[in-house]
Formats: sequence, structure tokens, C-alpha cells
Amino acid sequence: MASISGGIMGDEYIESYYFCKSCGVYTIEVYRDRFLGEEDVSVRGPLPKAQGDAKVELIRQCSQRVATTNRRFDSSWVLLRLSRRGNS
Repeated sequence: MASISGGIMGDEYIESYYFCKSCGVYTIEVYRDRFLGEEDVSVRGPLPKAQGDAKVELIRQCSQRVATTNRRFDSSWVLLRLSRRGNS
């Protein structure tokens, strides 16, 4: 499992990548904490192993809670905080 979080205009987004060994694919959970509203959670996938592995490796390269913008991570929001947890 690996997670990455970021925020824009007060909203925070957390993408968590879960790998299923028996399926060989990733599932992505996206949590959105809205500054002026209720939070919500959505699930995406399946994401092919090669694509998921690339995202997880990028997350693992980042130190915890680094203030940065990372253009290599192709999410639709600007990354302000990066975090990593556990193994895939």
C-alpha cells in the first residue's frame, strides 16, 4: 500500500494504491476532504501492475511531508504534501 496526498484551495486529496497479488492489478482509493463541504471517497481501477508500480515507486522516492510540486505525477491537482506508507 502506498499513499500520496495533496491539496488545492483548501481541499485535500489522498490517493491510496492497493495491490492485489491474486489479481495482479492495483485498486486506487481517492479520498477528498472538502474545505467547504463534506468529504467523499471513490474507488478506481483496475490499474495494470506496471502503471501502479510506477506510481508507487514515485511515491516511495519522496520524503515524508515535503512541500513541493511534482510534475511527474499525473494527477489533476497540485501536490503540496507527499507521504508514503508500507509496502505494495
